[in-house]
Amino acid sequence: QLQPVYALHYSLSRVCVASGNTITVWPIGGDEGAPLTWQAHSHNISCLDVDHCEDHVLFSSSSDGCDTTYARLSSGLEFFAAPNARNATVLANSLEAHSSIDSLGDILSYCHAELSTFHAKRAEDGGGVWSAADAKAANDDNDLGQPLYHSFCSILEAKYTDQCQAAALSSDPPPPPMYLQVAYQVVVNMPGTSSAKEADAARLQQRIMAYWCDSVLRCRASTTVHQSRRHTGKAALSTLLMADFLGLVSISPANPHLAALVTSVYATYGTAGDKKRSVAEARPEDLPVRETCGLCAAPVPLTARVLEPVCDNGHALERCFRTLVVIDSAAAVLWKCMVCEAFATGRDKDDNEDDGNGQPQLPVLVCRLCGSYCQRIEY
Repeated sequence: QLQPVYALHYSLSRVCVASGNTITVWPIGGDEGAPLTWQAHSHNISCLDVDHCEDHVLFSSSSDGCDTTYARLSSGLEFFAAPNARNATVLANSLEAHSSIDSLGDILSYCHAELSTFHAKRAEDGGGVWSAADAKAANDDNDLGQPLYHSFCSILEAKYTDQCQAAALSSDPPPPPMYLQVAYQVVVNMPGTSSAKEADAARLQQRIMAYWCDSVLRCRASTTVHQSRRHTGKAALSTLLMADFLGLVSISPANPHLAALVTSVYATYGTAGDKKRSVAEARPEDLPVRETCGLCAAPVPLTARVLEPVCDNGHALERCFRTLVVIDSAAAVLWKCMVCEAFATGRDKDDNEDDGNGQPQLPVLVCRLCGSYCQRIEY
């Protein structure tokens, strides 16, 4: 049906046309795709503006009827939450120009909307709740039955693995886990619960925390201030817990550096049992229990789900993502990530302490798991 064209706007990425009561957007440039058309108003559009708001935002208005005494006006604000990503690969490639996480609101919105569509289509086809078995059977082609966010996160993991392999060939330390942090932030913010989502979150959490433990122990081994004095108390406990965790999830014959690093920590801070234990063959049952529950004094073992400790009596506790030490229920100052809800302890400024890598504590704390800002909570 022919409609009068009121306005046409174009940019380097799209052409926008208001015709009748509909708006049509044609993507142009390197990501051409099918045009998007929707009914924006009940009557003909009288205003279309794409120049005075943020990118991906359209403003339109229309006169939806009038009589002798008044006119009814309507307006609409159309927000394109993300680029028109045709698949998970295009969405993942959009992150390559980023060196830090500023805002993932557009990607989260895009994945959230696609997940709703995925569940609706799966329900129409008589499928059950998407599970870890489905995730294992699917591949990166989203048409074969997995939500876009899962493919997106798998691609980001593969990108980070490639970065680590390149760094290892050059004898460089692993790169910062930005891709993993993006993937973790996306996974934990997807609605609902499923075995696939829990498995993704657990795997990403292990890889991210392994990076930070490795990074902190490297710094402590190479920094003069740490070589000149032996840690005691919670600082020594934190160092041992990081070594335990690396031995539990990361040590392999192909990674002699980590084995040497953990062995060095045990030689400096560990017990006689630590020094005798083979770090390359560490099992959960081999690790000593170094902490007790603040509620009942029961042992709190260290597991691969490092930030989700549970004492032997079943009390669910929290570990600090900076130190891995179980958080004391009487802690006066806490930091809570506002995105993934991980916790950390420590005052915002203390000249006598650092954050584990030789840097003074800052009044603004960034979550090591997902890269988002934390809120300071003081009791």
